Amino acid sequence: MNDCASLVTEARGPRRLPRWRRRGGRRRAPGRPAIAAALLGFLLGATPAPPAATTSPSPADLERRLEKAENALDRAEGAVRGRDPGRVSLLLKRIDDELGIFEVNARLQPLASSVEGGRAAARRNDLPAALREMQRARALYPPLADFAVLQQAEEASRAAVRAAQGGDPDTCLAAIDRFDAALRPALLVKRVAEARQAIARTRNAMVRGDMKGGAAELRTARRAFDGLRYAGELSRAQFGLRVGADLLELKALMAAREQVQKALHSLRAAADLGAGGPDAAEVVRARDAVESVWRRILKPRNDDTRVLLDVARTVEAIRARQT
Repeated sequence: MNDCASLVTEARGPRRLPRWRRRGGRRRAPGRPAIAAALLGFLLGATPAPPAATTSPSPADLERRLEKAENALDRAEGAVRGRDPGRVSLLLKRIDDELGIFEVNARLQPLASSVEGGRAAARRNDLPAALREMQRARALYPPLADFAVLQQAEEASRAAVRAAQGGDPDTCLAAIDRFDAALRPALLVKRVAEARQAIARTRNAMVRGDMKGGAAELRTARRAFDGLRYAGELSRAQFGLRVGADLLELKALMAAREQVQKALHSLRAAADLGAGGPDAAEVVRARDAVESVWRRILKPRNDDTRVLLDVARTVEAIRARQT
């Protein structure tokens, strides 16, 4: 492979989509981790940080866990409208088990801890400690490729390590903040916790035979689960828009088209997941702007790179507002 177009054509086999994507979202193109690795090598001049060990879970492993949890959640939402709390309880246990495995395999808590530890160390000028924490974070984050703005995460983590090694606490701290913004690990921890807590409350309602109360708690679990998905879609959209803009600037039109198409798929999914939310209208406007560029990208306008970068900044701001 010796050009941009060939870098973005790697793909793995198809996988079954969760129900909400079959209902309203369009399937995003597969193979993002392999593509991301190639693109990061091209755009940053080096390969991204490897996982800590060869047995580290992959992004595909995490996605399979979420799909299993979502399938069980779909079934629980139907079962809770019936009269069999025992069946609902079995499905709820399955959801909780899959989310628990996802949280452990994604290494969310250790990653969030490393980011906060590195930030605290940089603030107190303890650069050896900041270096240790950021090296640990670099080893932990690869499984979260589908929830990260990968280019930003890799650039920022490298910059934090260089600054810590070079004795520059201010630059190190700024780089850690950028790395945190690229991943939002604390937000992901919170979304998983919200979903699991709502599932626990639903299970308690089933013990009482309270189907109505259980249905209300299950809706809370669904909102938290959709919030987790929403965070991932926005991250993928921001990544695709920035890489697509870089490739468009280089006149690599086919490669740019593929990345912009992936960003568009993620924005469509985010618009579906975030419907009725505080940023819903802004996400829809971003989706529509990207779709217009995508449709003409093989004959681009002079300002299309700027449009993509403007939308990427909008998505970045939306991601930052998630709480």
